[in-house]
Amino acid sequence: MAKGFGSFIFSGLLILTTALSAETGPVAWKFKTGGSVYATPIIRDGVVYIGSLDSVFYAIEARTGLELWRYQSSNQIFSTAAVEGDLVCFESNNVLFGLDLKGALKWQTPLCSCPVVNRHDEWDDFHSSPVIVDTVAYVGSERGRVVGIDIRSGAVVFECSATGRSTIETPPTVYGGRIYFGDWDGVLYAYDLATASKAWEYDTRKDNTYSWVNAIFNRPLIWNGSLYFAGRSCNLYCLDPETGAGKWMYHDPGSMWLLGGPVISDGTLYIGSSNQYVIHAFDPITGSLKWRQPVDYRIYGNPLVDGDALFFGTGNEINQPLGSLYAADRLTGALINRLPLGGQVHSSPVIEDGILYVGSGDGCVVALDRDGFLNHLLPMTGFKDRNKINWGNIPADRQDFEAGVTVYNTGDGSDSVTVTFIRPFALTADGVMSVEPARFTLAPGDSQVLSIRIDPSRIKPNKYSIAVQAASEYNLEQRSSTKPVVFTVEAVSLVENGLAGSPVSFSLSPNYPNPFNPETTLDYSLPGTCSVRLEIFDMTARKIRTLVDAVRKPGRHSVEWNGLDDLGRPSGTGAYLCRLTMASNSRSQTLVRKILLMK
Repeated sequence: MAKGFGSFIFSGLLILTTALSAETGPVAWKFKTGGSVYATPIIRDGVVYIGSLDSVFYAIEARTGLELWRYQSSNQIFSTAAVEGDLVCFESNNVLFGLDLKGALKWQTPLCSCPVVNRHDEWDDFHSSPVIVDTVAYVGSERGRVVGIDIRSGAVVFECSATGRSTIETPPTVYGGRIYFGDWDGVLYAYDLATASKAWEYDTRKDNTYSWVNAIFNRPLIWNGSLYFAGRSCNLYCLDPETGAGKWMYHDPGSMWLLGGPVISDGTLYIGSSNQYVIHAFDPITGSLKWRQPVDYRIYGNPLVDGDALFFGTGNEINQPLGSLYAADRLTGALINRLPLGGQVHSSPVIEDGILYVGSGDGCVVALDRDGFLNHLLPMTGFKDRNKINWGNIPADRQDFEAGVTVYNTGDGSDSVTVTFIRPFALTADGVMSVEPARFTLAPGDSQVLSIRIDPSRIKPNKYSIAVQAASEYNLEQRSSTKPVVFTVEAVSLVENGLAGSPVSFSLSPNYPNPFNPETTLDYSLPGTCSVRLEIFDMTARKIRTLVDAVRKPGRHSVEWNGLDDLGRPSGTGAYLCRLTMASNSRSQTLVRKILLMK
């Protein structure tokens, strides 16, 4: 169970304490738990309090990252703790736990009698966190129950419920004698604290905002006589906190969830989106957008404003090692720096005495020097241009074709680079294509020649288009650089005799690359001279572009589509249909393939 301050625990944990250096950058220390960390760190009197999905609640020395004590709970901990006086409390398993500041249990109070559902779906990593006001900890639970618990005794002193008895995952907001909270169905409630009677509710479903579930996750925010909230409804709302009447509403243009916030600082409201991968800044009075800044992944936690900088975390799917901590200019949104971490940063960053603390999906609690992070040198890695390389004709009986392309780091910091191919299916078999090195470190101002080997004897004679992709781990904005390459594998007989053979059938090959941006190659074969139409349609059957409308001779043919329509306008991200029609002697045949444009 609990351990006192005199007992440091090392078994089963990896505690990394590192000095600032060129290798570690701004990281002061990392503390490794046994599960993902979605809670936000709470710092009090030099101690970090935080729970993990390993079901353990930790007290960590803020200066060194050494464990002071731990408390083993009965279930995973998503909840962020609250500290007041000599007590720290957190939620797990629909129970609110109250511990003293040495880790001893003082009380535990059930919030509802139902079995816990830690995740309603694979994107649900939220639980209600306690908020302490006047020695009462208010917290939501499943079955729609919001409870107020006296932290001195653990006794329930307040209770109210959502109309639909839906799960409460927001931390409540207590203000002006009322308590505000949202539920999984997308309904925001205001209750009177003295009478526990409902003052009003706002149901986001009436706005026809989302067809699945409009869940509200983050804490409602009251500022300057207005209430702000968002969620899976894809809307940011501004309401009158007295009546629940709407003042303004912003709809995410990509119809993406708004989960990271809201937070207001110095007259600006900040909030992040999910799959749109954008952090926004709004005027909270008018709802007008001040700026928007694309980032690498989704934004879950609340942004943090400190001085002129805005700090926030990002992350991809759970169990994927993809997440970053960002610093941006709070006035313009311009990115200042990025530190990749080992998992999604669902946690909100906090700062104390010049140190940033944040939790990560890889199970780490991370401490960073704020100024070191802002000033940490960054690489700029990639190919020098996007011009296509043509390797020409390669005989099909050659087994050892080799060519090189060069990756450069023109920035000021070191980088870790991973090389992959975007290529048609015919080139994906083991041993057909390889690159050396596939992963390497690149110093500032340095370059690396990539040796690409192809075994033409194992693929069909054809024209091929590939892309060599160098992915940077530390670049600020450009995560990957792509170099397009084309080459033709020719049958030996064609090379020796100079003859152009004809295919035996009418065919439309898969485009390459696919997905593509900004252009892709479409290959087709004709058994004889005929009229040919090659057209692009969107998924509503509206024609976008005619690529070929002519008589063509038998043989193999290639055409490129650059994503523009017939009027020269760029097409948007999405799926399209490529239709090839061959007409000859009053007889026609049609082939259709699906292609994907990603921007």
